Amino acid sequence: MLYTKEASPDTQMLLGNAQHLWGERLYSLIYDVHTQLAGKITGVLLEIDNSALLLMLESPESLGAKVEEALAVLQAHQAAERTKVNVTETRQTGPRPNLKSCCED
Repeated sequence: MLYTKEASPDTQMLLGNAQHLWGERLYSLIYDVHTQLAGKITGVLLEIDNSALLLMLESPESLGAKVEEALAVLQAHQAAERTKVNVTETRQTGPRPNLKSCCED
């Protein structure tokens, strides 16, 4: 959640409650389109500045654009994780044997 160091405890509580409500609203809007990743996309979007969150809630076009950006970030992260797992597995098991020699005719 986004808080400033100067915010009073009451202000921080209000911002926390507002972000919780915004998160619920965002989740319900995103769930209709991206059911499997709605929670993760919502989490990414809640890291955005509060004024941008309000704009997204009021503008379907803005929300759609930010959802697509968040989806691209999540997909890139998932691809990087898959690559990391594949490299780790290859290191643990060694390269797969080639059934056909490259020099056979």
